[in-house]
Amino acid sequence: MAFEIGFLVGSLLLLGVVLYFTRIRNPVVPGVQGDAPPRPGPETETCDLCERERVCETVGDLTVCAECNDDLLT
Repeated sequence: MAFEIGFLVGSLLLLGVVLYFTRIRNPVVPGVQGDAPPRPGPETETCDLCERERVCETVGDLTVCAECNDDLLT
């Protein structure tokens, strides 16, 4: 019985130490340090209607931004 309790207490103590060092003392979040390469943003194109550089999609023969696309639908 004492062996089982000692094993349980030792396992919980080891788990506590591992969690302390990985979560509290030195948390490492990917992308926060300069290790990870920057993510590319969405590609921008020139809207055929408002002629601004925005993220666009092709509707028929036109390349339109979301704002102009909403105007076309109404």
